[in-house]
Amino acid sequence: ALVHRRLDSWLKNVDRILGIEDLSDEDKKKAPGSNGYVVAVCIGNTTAKRCLESGRWNAMDIYYPKSDPGIKGWADSCFQAAGDIMEDSFW
Repeated sequence: ALVHRRLDSWLKNVDRILGIEDLSDEDKKKAPGSNGYVVAVCIGNTTAKRCLESGRWNAMDIYYPKSDPGIKGWADSCFQAAGDIMEDSFW
């Protein structure tokens, strides 16, 4: 699907910037910053699952609408992620 290709493209760009494109997938997962130092905010659970399966994010850094996939649910997930990041940086 298009979203999966975009995620794969993101990870390829991160790999290139970090200079880890020649590593195995397992070694890429272990590289610091292998997800670009970002949380994943996904439009639905399919993309969230793909992020988790990539091994580049832990489950606590993946946000997605649990009951309302689509733009509104994604926007709500963006706000949740931003709030969590702000709270984490406060403490």
